[in-house]
This record gives sequence, structure tokens and C-alpha cells, in this order.
Amino acid sequence: MKRRFNGDEVSDDFVSASNQIERDVIETFESKCSELQATDAWIDDLQKEKEELSSGLEKVKSTWFEKQIQKLDTFCLGNIQKELDPILRGAVESLDDEMWPKIQEGYKRVVKEIMEQYKQIMTRGFRIEEEELDENTEKIEIKINE
Repeated sequence: MKRRFNGDEVSDDFVSASNQIERDVIETFESKCSELQATDAWIDDLQKEKEELSSGLEKVKSTWFEKQIQKLDTFCLGNIQKELDPILRGAVESLDDEMWPKIQEGYKRVVKEIMEQYKQIMTRGFRIEEEELDENTEKIEIKINE
């Protein structure tokens, strides 16, 4: 589910990945600062810069987080459509008495499988709380049925 288009993907472990990037940036900043022979006044300025850097990284992570969730929602809907297309085509082409049960069965199976993947990524990778997950899941289900 994490890939929809070539070169475009959603991290299935977003929180860990973004936290690691933040730690790496802060550690690099601290390492470079420690190489400097700074006065006490300069050390205070560097500490303030580190705090601003950390705050800026939090804002970037927050924005990136929202964009990744939007992308995951889009991928989820796209994957459902992609999986349902052959089921619908096959049922319509056969036009037998079992057409509607085949469509219903296929629809339920596909939506269940993909929504389970979605929920797993949201809870494990994005560490979304249950209430927010329910809201997001409901929005996707409304879009599916439009």
C-alpha cells in the first residue's frame, strides 16, 4: 500500500524515520559546535540556535506528517479502485445470476484487506490514536461509497 506511483511512497514507519532524521540533524549540529573553540557568550548563542533548529524541525515533521497521511489516504483509495476494477469487469462481462453476489463479495474482501493495511500503517508507523484512526477510516469509507 505504501507505493502508488513510481518514485512516490509513504513511509510505513513515519514516526521512527522522522525522529531519527531529527536526532541526526541535532547530533550533527552539536558535533560541529563542539569542534568550535567558542567563548561562553557564543556557547549561549549556539544553544539558542540549537533550540530554534529543534523547533523548526518539529514544524517540518508536523507538515510532513500531515502530507504523508493525505498521501496514504489517496493511496488507499487508489488501491481499492485498482483492486475492484477487475472484479467489476469480470462480473459485468459474465452477466450471470451470480453477478451481484460476486461484486458484493469482492468489494467486501478488497475493502477489508486494504483498510486493514491502512489501519496497521496508521497505528504502527504513524502512531495514530484510535479516535483519530476511526475518524480517518470513516472519511475514507465515505469516499469509497461516493
